[in-house]
Amino acid sequence: MNIRLTSLMVMAVCTGIALASCASSGGGKFSTSADFSPYTAVYVAPVEISDGLMRRASGPTSRLPGNSDRPISTRDVNQKAGDFRRALISELGRRQSIASGPGSNVITVYTTLTDLEASRPTQADYQAQPGLSFQSEYTGKASATFVLKGGDKQLAAFSDSYDGHLDDSRRASLWGDADYAFRRWGRQLAAAISGS
Repeated sequence: MNIRLTSLMVMAVCTGIALASCASSGGGKFSTSADFSPYTAVYVAPVEISDGLMRRASGPTSRLPGNSDRPISTRDVNQKAGDFRRALISELGRRQSIASGPGSNVITVYTTLTDLEASRPTQADYQAQPGLSFQSEYTGKASATFVLKGGDKQLAAFSDSYDGHLDDSRRASLWGDADYAFRRWGRQLAAAISGS
């Protein structure tokens, strides 16, 4: 299953040199022309949560007419942001040294979680729809933006989104689609930074 790249942009580095466009190959790979060779380690900053996702999490749990977003709790959003960071560290750590903080020879990965939906019903779903079956299945999803910096120098920026499929085996897990996206993004970032 390929990650569907919905929005991909590359920003100019602070020195004004434009990076080549990122692209998604058949394997959903991030690519950039940024030179990561001067850097010896990677630090993954705590994952931020977009204002829109936080508003959705702190808003009413019932669906409003015309609103297709499922309810989500603040607790779930915060927990998944932590899971996302751990997945990035785990996947990046297979190819890069992980730093304990930013530094002059360290690539810092800043990530913002912009959308999130579970693959199975959550407590927020049950509160919004009390008669909902525990066997219900959904196409889970996750969306995020990434900014890579070396010190104060921006090296690359891009965003991605992953939508699950109902016929996928990840349905068995409450957050299976989101967790899959987190791990996949970690592998893609590791490959882009290592140049392979």
